[in-house]
This record gives sequence, structure tokens and C-alpha cells, in this order.
Amino acid sequence: MPKPDTEKTWELLEGDTYNSARKAANKQNAKIRKANPDVRANELEIHEIEPIKFGGDPINPANKVGIQGKVHKKYVSPWWDKIRNAVKKALK
Repeated sequence: MPKPDTEKTWELLEGDTYNSARKAANKQNAKIRKANPDVRANELEIHEIEPIKFGGDPINPANKVGIQGKVHKKYVSPWWDKIRNAVKKALK
């Protein structure tokens, strides 16, 4: 599975900036699902390798990967949530 760039300086997007980027990502992800019937057939979700919340590109296909929904919800999202929470805590 592709991994985030460990040399990148990350940023935490919030508010309107995050909402705009997330909207663009959702639109792009819908296009990907429509163009690739295997995504739905294999119960895949489109995952951003570098999450939008951390400044990942919302539309670049190189930042997208299909991942099984159960795996995404059980392992990937909680991992990123822990990082986000740690960053927010450190910024207080």
C-alpha cells in the first residue's frame, strides 16, 4: 500500500479551508467510483494516502487508493485520528 511522504511538512486544515478541500475530494472520489465499477463491486472506499485534513491533495489521482471499507474504518481512519488528536493537543 502507498504511504504518506515522511519528508513532507504537514499542516492541519480546519474550517472553510478543510471543508472546501473535502468537497473537492468527495467530488473527485465520486468520479473515480463512477469510472471504475470494480471499486463498488469489491466494496472499496477511495482513501487519500495523505489525508485532506493534513493538507493532502484532494484531487490528485496519485493521492488516491482503493481500500476495503472494513479495513479503512477499523485500521486506517483510527490511526490518522490518533495523529490528528495528538497534533491538536500539542498545539494547545
